[in-house]
Amino acid sequence: MITVIAAKLAAFAAAIAASAAISYSLPAFHESTWDGNLANGSYSSVATSFIVPTAYCGHGESQAAFWAGLGEYTIAQAGVALDCSGGHAGYSAWTQFYPRAAAGLAGIVRPGNKIRVTITRHGGTTDSATVTDYTEHWSHTVTAYGFYAGETAETIVEASDGPLAAHSPFHFYATEATR
Repeated sequence: MITVIAAKLAAFAAAIAASAAISYSLPAFHESTWDGNLANGSYSSVATSFIVPTAYCGHGESQAAFWAGLGEYTIAQAGVALDCSGGHAGYSAWTQFYPRAAAGLAGIVRPGNKIRVTITRHGGTTDSATVTDYTEHWSHTVTAYGFYAGETAETIVEASDGPLAAHSPFHFYATEATR
């Protein structure tokens, strides 16, 4: 079992190293409720990797979402959310084809897990969102038909409703945006 996990982690590290050489750099952008990287243009896919941060929950409620997406006013997006309530943290993976409602994904998400998110436009009005957890060994892809995301590529950290949850240092790795 340890050998299998070590091999998966080595594959994850190799994927990060290999994709870093061909990544586009998305320019940094900041708004009052989110922070991240955004590139305007005609992108057909965006992918990024990250390690799920540890939440530092106080007694109130707060949240943070770590995601990649394509779009501007309509957005194909997927990632990991952490929600703090009553001093306890909850972690989950999700996809959303905004303005449609978000959908949670089955699979355990914990701090320290190695995640890869990929959003792909398959031409016309079909987009897909994939979240892969290399630590827990699961991957889910959701496809939306009759949907067209805008043309920006983005990697974002945000609080969609309420204050941003305090968390350990966080970075997106091996981000790739394809035109």
